[in-house]
Amino acid sequence: MMSETKECLICNNNNYSDNLHCHICKKSICLNCCNKLESRKSVMIADQEIFIKYNCPYCRNENNKHIKLFNKKELLEIYKNNLICYINSYKKNKNYDFNLNILKNYNNTLQNELQRKNEEINRLSETLKHVINTNKNNTVNYEKLLNLYKNCLVQNGYNKKYYQ
Repeated sequence: MMSETKECLICNNNNYSDNLHCHICKKSICLNCCNKLESRKSVMIADQEIFIKYNCPYCRNENNKHIKLFNKKELLEIYKNNLICYINSYKKNKNYDFNLNILKNYNNTLQNELQRKNEEINRLSETLKHVINTNKNNTVNYEKLLNLYKNCLVQNGYNKKYYQ
């Protein structure tokens, strides 16, 4: 490195980790800054190999660092960060579960309301069909009655030309 101190160039507070140097640009960062990177992930391969993956903040190159490279203090910091991420994810998951249950209840309410409305529409449709049939029957009966009345008037000698 160019400077004699091992100070992290990003935060200027901590010493950089020798294990967190980029393979391309050869710059290092501290573990605290690495933990704050959005690209930082802990990756477990086949339940035995654990890697810290991150994109270098200087050149954006993806770096993979085996967990065996880190000392005990760094491992504790990595563990602490992973635990915080887990706890935050757990809280979000609980919140998502709660919101999902609210949405399921709301969906059930809407489904019940929709079913009730459909039943009401079907009932009104049947009632309307009944009214239409009644009107058709009444019209037919009215025509029959009107024809009987006309025939009655004609038989009693009223003016035939107006009623036929």
